[in-house]
Amino acid sequence: MDFHWLNLRSNRILLPLTAVAVLGMIYVESGKREVRSPWYDEMLRAAEISAEAARHLKDYRLERGVFVDRINDPAETALIGQEYTQITTDRGYLDAKLASTDPNFAAAIVEMLRQLEVEDGACAAVAMTGSFPALNLSVLAALDALGMKVASISSVGASNYGATDPFFTWLDMEAELVSAGVLSTPSLAASLGGGNDTGRGLSPRGRELLQAAATRHAVPLIAAEQLESNVQRRVGLYRQGCTPQEIGVFVNVGGGVASLGHSLNADLIPSGPSATVPMRNFPFRGVLLRLNEEGVPVIHLLNVRALRDRYGLVAAQGDPIPPGVGEVFGRTRYSVVRAVVVGTGLAALLIALFAFDRRVHRLGNQEPDRESPEGSREGEVQAAVVSLEEEAS
Repeated sequence: MDFHWLNLRSNRILLPLTAVAVLGMIYVESGKREVRSPWYDEMLRAAEISAEAARHLKDYRLERGVFVDRINDPAETALIGQEYTQITTDRGYLDAKLASTDPNFAAAIVEMLRQLEVEDGACAAVAMTGSFPALNLSVLAALDALGMKVASISSVGASNYGATDPFFTWLDMEAELVSAGVLSTPSLAASLGGGNDTGRGLSPRGRELLQAAATRHAVPLIAAEQLESNVQRRVGLYRQGCTPQEIGVFVNVGGGVASLGHSLNADLIPSGPSATVPMRNFPFRGVLLRLNEEGVPVIHLLNVRALRDRYGLVAAQGDPIPPGVGEVFGRTRYSVVRAVVVGTGLAALLIALFAFDRRVHRLGNQEPDRESPEGSREGEVQAAVVSLEEEAS
């Protein structure tokens, strides 16, 4: 049978081969399915608590006629503060603050705690600032959802677009949520925040406003003049707050200098969960590094947009993001069996066609020599020579 039409460059082969590949792709695509996180229930519960806390604060603020800036806060969360006030301590970025308002960050924090294998009911030492009030809510919501004990210390000052209202600081938000029963544990103590954790860089009036916030909620103020003393004081308070348990994890929200030790450490310490922070030439060791040196796992929450992408959270488009949205709750998985079957089948088909193609065309080159020597170029030459010899004779 003549198989010379069989050529891998021929459309008679390429078109059926393409059809087989497309059918294989459809077969693999039809086999993918959504796989929920093994901690889905805890994650959803944490996100719901975070959303409830944010909703309560918004209602509380709106009832008192507080203006919501719809340009800077398009989802109207009321968790985005003014750019500059008398208690603004550092530079902050609006995009990061908006990203932090997703209540599903609480689900990502549950996953981080599970990755570190922190047990339910363990004690968490938490450091918060006024810079990311929404992220503070998600952290406390995640810990509440897992039934964890919380020992928290807050810095009252805030960077741009954080809890910058001097009369509704992070301590005011926290107190309102505890009073309403949305959250269970207030801060053990507070500091002014800002430079050297003592309010350096703020005006005297700004520092007075921060001290007044601590006073109206009867929160003890950490006011050591030296950062080293401040760090030691915090570590001691965390140990007391976690008594009789040990500290099971340390969670840092924001760039508080007492937690990090130095502003440069914010980039040197990996974002997210770390069982062990890599050894580096840190300018000064804050609470996070000192506890980690003692074997306490840590979660560092500062680079919000990178964390959002890593945990599959969605970018805010203007409307509030409801609980349960994002790849952190479950990811699409392909069937490995289907992928292997299709891949192996296509590879075997290509190899067979390639081998057959080579065999047919090798035989085709030899065929004229075997069937009709006269038909070859050599035979034609020989016949011409014989004809000339006959004419000459």
